[in-house]
Amino acid sequence: MLAGFHVLQCHLHKSIMQQGAWNQIAEDTVFKQLPKSYVEEGETEFDSSVEQEAAAYGMDKDAYIQAAGLSTQEYQEQKELYGRSAARSRLLLDALAEAEGLTADSPEYQAEVENLANTYGMDKETLISTYGEEAVRQYAMTQAVLDRVLEAARITEAASDSAEE
Repeated sequence: MLAGFHVLQCHLHKSIMQQGAWNQIAEDTVFKQLPKSYVEEGETEFDSSVEQEAAAYGMDKDAYIQAAGLSTQEYQEQKELYGRSAARSRLLLDALAEAEGLTADSPEYQAEVENLANTYGMDKETLISTYGEEAVRQYAMTQAVLDRVLEAARITEAASDSAEE
């Protein structure tokens, strides 16, 4: 039981480190222009997510948005914001993968796809047919890129806000 807890603790620590590294890179990156197709894909993803949430409550999207207290304009603004954020993330992922020489043929990428399939208890083909090739590609490539980033990172502990007296 303790071994399982230790594995979970290590995985959580790695996830936190990856998220911190991603956030730092994203904060330090300036995007001159976002590909329109990436923004539109993000907006479509946002709409799809809201539709799924609405369906879970037995509502259509418009009723769900109204129940959330959002005007059509506020919903559209949130969708556009999400689309731009998703586009920035994807563009950053593409740039980092290229800089690190990672492709869908890279052993690190293939290992991440296998790990994801194992996590969900399915083979690679079922994983891709269930979640879509692009979603699997983005997840696996993100993990492979972040592993490379963490290998090269200089990690420091932040000072605590509360000092012991």
